[in-house]
Amino acid sequence: LKPVSMVARGHNAVVTGPRVHMPTLADLIRETKSRPNYYGTAGIGSAQHFNAELLNDALGIKMEAVPYKGGQEALLDLMGGRIDVVVGALGGQLAQINSGKAKGVAVLSRERSPAAPNIPTAVEQGYPDAVVENYWAVFVPSGTPPAVINKINQGINAVTHTTEGRASLAKVDGEPTEMTPDQVTAHVHKEIDYWTKLAKKLNIATK
Repeated sequence: LKPVSMVARGHNAVVTGPRVHMPTLADLIRETKSRPNYYGTAGIGSAQHFNAELLNDALGIKMEAVPYKGGQEALLDLMGGRIDVVVGALGGQLAQINSGKAKGVAVLSRERSPAAPNIPTAVEQGYPDAVVENYWAVFVPSGTPPAVINKINQGINAVTHTTEGRASLAKVDGEPTEMTPDQVTAHVHKEIDYWTKLAKKLNIATK
């Protein structure tokens, strides 16, 4: 595959359900010391799995993973009180947070999300290493001509920076992010290197 364009960046959030009362990350740490805590994932090696293990490492705790077939199944069990935590894309959890069915404990970023300004960041709560962002990028087959790649890149940037484009992305906690194809390539390789090292450090294996 050949990277074409960065579409948008988003936030990840630590979300709890009715099973526990953990308004802050400090509460989460205390809770894990008193009993086993379980977080839901969309499967081993999924983004939710990696995000939660990064949180475990940053907070010095050990929540146990419960793999599901997908993220929505994990959210359903969170709201049903069968697991304690989900650490995933804020955009996919906004409806549950806004309805009061789930509680946003922290956004794993350096700045608060405009989509959920009342949820403090992990950095604000004293955990600067608990930072991980989402991003959406576009790829094409590796043999695609450079002229076509550049044209698609320009078109995506033009759309996402319109008023309508920004409003549409904001609904799913997305912020337009303009990059050249070369910049996207560098970003993707940096991400691969970072998560590969974390997987080795935390002994995460998908097979």
